[in-house]
Amino acid sequence: MIIHQLLGSSSSSQQLGLLYHQITAVLVVAASSVHTNKDDIIGIKEKVFEFPEFDYNETPKTETAWREFEAACSLNQQCLGLEELEKVRCVRKCISPSCYNEIYAFDELEEGEIDIRFPSFKGCFASRITRRRV
Repeated sequence: MIIHQLLGSSSSSQQLGLLYHQITAVLVVAASSVHTNKDDIIGIKEKVFEFPEFDYNETPKTETAWREFEAACSLNQQCLGLEELEKVRCVRKCISPSCYNEIYAFDELEEGEIDIRFPSFKGCFASRITRRRV
């Protein structure tokens, strides 16, 4: 009924058949792009984001070290002219290139992303600083 209204009352069965096949093709393509998961009510598979995790125990020593490195790296020539996300990336690479590579390099932080990896980055940094002092 709706198709007749869209095409007009003078539509032929050939036009209707062609439209039917086009709609079916669109639905098949759309359905093939949806992943199913028996636990997911809406039928879209949830992507699990995995990254190396490091515990961060906030202590006066680790926080002082963090602030010192962060301040020094913020003034680094490579990071000075940058703004927002580019500056965050630059400062973190400066603070600990090895931790940055482990936690962020495989999937760079994006604009508007909630940075759930930041505590792990600080934990990685703290573990590397602790090893240096020993």
